[in-house]
Amino acid sequence: RQMCIRDRLETLTTRLKKVEEQQEVLLAKLALAPPVPQAGNAAQLELGVIPDQVAVVAEDPKQTVYITTYGKCYHKDGCQYLWNSRIPVTLENALLRGLRQCSVC
Repeated sequence: RQMCIRDRLETLTTRLKKVEEQQEVLLAKLALAPPVPQAGNAAQLELGVIPDQVAVVAEDPKQTVYITTYGKCYHKDGCQYLWNSRIPVTLENALLRGLRQCSVC
């Protein structure tokens, strides 16, 4: 049984390293991405950028937000949609996952 646990731990450690490597690549790509236009800019409308998304980018990327197991949004502490699952992540991590800000919180 200990061998199974060790094997599983080794597998999870390997997967974690791969995810961390992928995260580094994504962060590097994000750093090279062109800047997001300011809210109200005409270029914003052409690019289809939603003003709320621009405001989110201006927030602290290291702040803690919460995600759910299967949700498409990230939430702030105290949101009514965090009743079933509540996984703390950084805002930066939530954005890298492609999640959008909850419309309620």
